[in-house]
Amino acid sequence: MKLSIIVPVYNVEKYLHECLESILGQKFTDYELILVDDGSTDRCGTICDDYARKDVRIRVIHRENGGLSAARNTGLDTAQGDYIAFVDADDHIGKGFLARAMQLADADETPADIIEMPVEVYYNSPTRHYLYGDSQDNDLTCHFPQSWTTWIETEGITHTYAWNKLYRSRLFRKLRFPEGRTFEDLHTIPKLMKKARTVTFCGPTTAEERYYYRFRESSITTAAGQRTLNDALRHHCPLMSELTYTTYSVSPRSIGRYFIQVTNLFIDLLRKLDKADMQDEEQAALIKKVHKHLKRLNPGRKHVMQAADGTREKVKNLTLALFGVRWHCFLYSRRWYSIR
Repeated sequence: MKLSIIVPVYNVEKYLHECLESILGQKFTDYELILVDDGSTDRCGTICDDYARKDVRIRVIHRENGGLSAARNTGLDTAQGDYIAFVDADDHIGKGFLARAMQLADADETPADIIEMPVEVYYNSPTRHYLYGDSQDNDLTCHFPQSWTTWIETEGITHTYAWNKLYRSRLFRKLRFPEGRTFEDLHTIPKLMKKARTVTFCGPTTAEERYYYRFRESSITTAAGQRTLNDALRHHCPLMSELTYTTYSVSPRSIGRYFIQVTNLFIDLLRKLDKADMQDEEQAALIKKVHKHLKRLNPGRKHVMQAADGTREKVKNLTLALFGVRWHCFLYSRRWYSIR
C-alpha cells in the first residue's frame, strides 16, 4: 500500500470520532490506518475496535500506557506503507489533505522523502485561528542541504511538528521517537530532515487541504512543567550547537527568531524553579549548558532586534539584545543563576 497513517490514542474520546471520520473521509484512499490505543482508561479502546470492524483498512493495537513516543514507535514497527503519516487523535485533517500531500510526493521523477503541509491552529473558536506554513507562493522542492536551510528559514525549526508531514518509510530505519521524554518531535524531526535527500514544502492550500491542530490548555506542550521544559531544552542544545558551528547559509534573522524562542523557553523553566532546584547538580548543569549554547548562538544585537516582530516584542527583547541572555532572563524570570 502507498501510505500508513499512525494515530496514537489516549483518553481523547471527546475528539476521536471527528479525527477518525476526517481520515476515513479522505479523497485519497490507498492507506492503512493504525490506531495505537496507549492504555486509554476511557472509551477510546472500544471506539477504535468499533471502527476496525467497519473498515478493513483499520488495524488496532492495544498496549500498556507508555506515552506518545512509545505509541508512535509501536505504529512504526508494524507500518507497511511506502510513506508514513501521523495524526494526533484530538486533531483532524481536511478531506483533501492526503490527496494533496501524495500528489506532491509523486510530482517529480525523484519522489520527495518528506512533504511538509500547512497547519491551521484553532482554539475551539470559529474566530481564533492561526495558519502556519502557507507563506510561499508555490510548491517548493529542495535537495539537502538546501532543504535543511529552507526548513529553518521558513521557521520549521520553531514549529517542529511530526503530524503535518509525510515521510518516506525508509527514513525511520534505525530512528525512533525518544521514549520517556516529552517534546519528542523536537528530538526526531530535525534528524529526519537531515536524512531526507529531497523535501517538498507545500505552497498555498485550500481549507480542505490542511492539517487542523486543536490547541488545548491541558495538552503536553501548553501545560509544560519543569520536567517537560527540561526535555525541550535538552533537545534544543544539539540544534543550537549545529547552527553555531556549521556552515549552512541560514540568515541571521532566522537565527535570531530561533534564539528568541529558546530564550523564552529558558525563562519559562527558570520561573518554575525554586532555590532547591537551582542547587540540584543535574538541573544546574543543564542551566549552564543552555546558557553556554545561547551565548554562542547569539546572532548579535542588530539581528535580535530585526527578528523581534512588532513593537511589543522589540521592547521585550531590548534587554536581550543590549545586555545578553543572563540579565534578560533575570529580568523576566526573577531567577538569578550561576554559570561558573
